[in-house]
Amino acid sequence: MWSHSRRQRIPRGRQPVHVSDRLGDVLSGWTIHTAGGLPNGPHIDHIATDRRLVAELVADWPASDRVGRLSDRSCMTEPQWQEGLYLDDRAKAGKWETVLEILRPDNHSVNINQWCPGSDSRSTVLHRAAENGAPVDVVEALLALGAFRSQQDSSGMTPHQIAERNGSTPEVLDLYRPDPSPLDPERITVLDSYLGEALDWWFGKVLDFSNPRNLLCYNPVGVLHEPPGQELWIQQPRFSGGARVVLRWGYLEVLMGFRDFQESGTRVVTYGCVVTQVGWAHVYESDSAPPPPKDESPVSR
Repeated sequence: MWSHSRRQRIPRGRQPVHVSDRLGDVLSGWTIHTAGGLPNGPHIDHIATDRRLVAELVADWPASDRVGRLSDRSCMTEPQWQEGLYLDDRAKAGKWETVLEILRPDNHSVNINQWCPGSDSRSTVLHRAAENGAPVDVVEALLALGAFRSQQDSSGMTPHQIAERNGSTPEVLDLYRPDPSPLDPERITVLDSYLGEALDWWFGKVLDFSNPRNLLCYNPVGVLHEPPGQELWIQQPRFSGGARVVLRWGYLEVLMGFRDFQESGTRVVTYGCVVTQVGWAHVYESDSAPPPPKDESPVSR
């Protein structure tokens, strides 16, 4: 089955080599992944397999409102909202001891790569560190917590560019300098576009929204080389599920699913997509609905 937004098949000569074989290998070897910080998780990121099951953690992407409004806070709980505001306030003030305490691993209300709720600046804690000339040990601590060096703010600036503009020392600049993506800028732009189409289809289908980007901000392809496993989890609001975006050799795998808890059991819906430089293709789907409830009515004799 192919994307409803792009009906044409991807020309075989321009596909990733043996993409059907690759997807077969991936699907046959899927393990159980947990993703999403409490209180929205952890979530089981699909699929059963006849191999030994392995639990792995997938880094979260802070998919808050695209333009920073979040006026109804529909993607956040109240603790997440308040902690996010406090985190950004302390980072702007250069209160790094407090910032690192807020970002302790057992605090699931915040994400190291989130920006301030209600702000359109898209400035993360690492951006604030670059703006305020944070000490080397603070920058090292933020990077150890998983801060993305290639993440851009709303003006397109990375923390390294901000630190360079502010005259930071060579030692500090070296810390902020992002590792290069294996993708060239042109391919990143193209994959960003097609990834957006694929996620629009999924979140629009599940959430019944005509424009999911009014609610969610999708992860940029340009940061996917940074997290462990080169993959990120996008939690969908109001459902136990989301989308897992994985960077492969020049293309993306997008594994999407949700669980629906019903009286007769749990329904698990999963989809798989491949995103390449020439489009995106819906290549896998599964709907394991629970069995219908037994008829308890008395049998007439």
